[in-house]
Amino acid sequence: MPPVTRSLEQEFEFVLQRFIANEHSLALLRWDSYMYGSTKGAQMRAHLMGTLAEDTYRHLTSESVKQVVEQLDPNDLPTGMLSSFTYIQKQARRLEKIPYEWYTKYEKHAAKAMQMWTEARKANDFSVFRPFFDRLVALQMDYADYAGFGDDRYGAILDLREDGLTSEQVDAWFQQLQEVVLPLLSHVKQSNKQPKTGFLFEEIEIEEQMDVAKSLFELTNFDFESGRIDSSIHPYFVSLSPEDVRVGISAPSAKEFKKMMKETLYSCGQSLFAQTSNHLLQAEVPASMQQAYGLLFSSFISKSKSFLLQCKEQLPDAIHRYSIDELHAGMNAVDFTIVKNDSSELMAPLHLQIGYELEKAIMNGEIATRDLPHVWADKAGDYLSLATPHDLGGILQEYHFATADFGSQAVELKSYLQAATLYQTVQKEGDTDSLSAKVDRLRQLIATPQKKTSTKDFSDWLSLTYTSIY
Repeated sequence: MPPVTRSLEQEFEFVLQRFIANEHSLALLRWDSYMYGSTKGAQMRAHLMGTLAEDTYRHLTSESVKQVVEQLDPNDLPTGMLSSFTYIQKQARRLEKIPYEWYTKYEKHAAKAMQMWTEARKANDFSVFRPFFDRLVALQMDYADYAGFGDDRYGAILDLREDGLTSEQVDAWFQQLQEVVLPLLSHVKQSNKQPKTGFLFEEIEIEEQMDVAKSLFELTNFDFESGRIDSSIHPYFVSLSPEDVRVGISAPSAKEFKKMMKETLYSCGQSLFAQTSNHLLQAEVPASMQQAYGLLFSSFISKSKSFLLQCKEQLPDAIHRYSIDELHAGMNAVDFTIVKNDSSELMAPLHLQIGYELEKAIMNGEIATRDLPHVWADKAGDYLSLATPHDLGGILQEYHFATADFGSQAVELKSYLQAATLYQTVQKEGDTDSLSAKVDRLRQLIATPQKKTSTKDFSDWLSLTYTSIY
């Protein structure tokens, strides 16, 4: 029997299905590792994940795939496959420049480094982790050289994290936001009005946390037939497809109301995006986009008076005695904290700028890694006017450093800007008080993503919010 000849379109569908299968399997293994996997099975799961990652590399760098992505006219593909084709084409071209030895070496070092990062946090000592960090930084520099960005090594990392993102863009955003944030911080410090914040630290027990979480997911139209919510040690989220979205709600013990709300609403936003998005590959979704929907809910919608009015009955019993005005002011209160994850939206850009400038300086060879704890502390003093008492409050709080996964600060900043624009859009259009109307409008916006990112909407929101409260 003569061999079956497939068209380029059919060949690409075969490539796509194999990529989807690997991506799906990796996501399931990660979910299992976080949620249900046994301790003794961890080594086998890590081996399987490594095997799948290697298979993806070998497949995308094969001659057959190269022929398909270079010769196929994307106009011959169904519309729903175009973004997948663009992503796979870029990945194939990128990996073609990266030696297989580098790829496997990075994966192995990253796995070891994550373990040592945990040990360093336990010891509150960055030097425990630094030898592993040095190797990862060297590998990232090698990657930047392979990628062909010339002297702009950090530019190569940004482009890897978010297609088209440049340090020039990010530098401009931070500069523009500083011009708004610093005067507002001065205003807050001088104000005689100080919101009540005691309720933010009310301890919510495990069972009530899960009840509140499920109520908030229902309120934001989560489709429980296309997803599931489970209790976990750490917050975790994975989207296998719009029909299979999984959320791990961190509820290992009693938790402060503020943290519970932030984590839960962030997952609500991620889930809305994931259950609405029609991407065939989860990897093709821009890093900032899904994060923007998480921030939209955790940082903007959840802190609005209209949302608090609609969800007050779903909140823990301990919160019911506070008025909407008290809840609104307290939820938006400024925290002068050294910990980025605990900071308010007003302080967030400054925290992000510290990490961003350190990443860029590391990749440009301007900072020796042994000096990072001191440089971090100096920048925290300059930008936040706060002392860094120990490594846990400084360099060891940035978990992306555990694998030298640079670029996350810039992507998160872009996500804040996108989230603010989404919020301003749904506020101006339609029934601004109805959460259901907001969700419906957001589903429409997911299908037509923003073309331009600007600091204006975030700056306007910061000014309006903090001048009204303080």
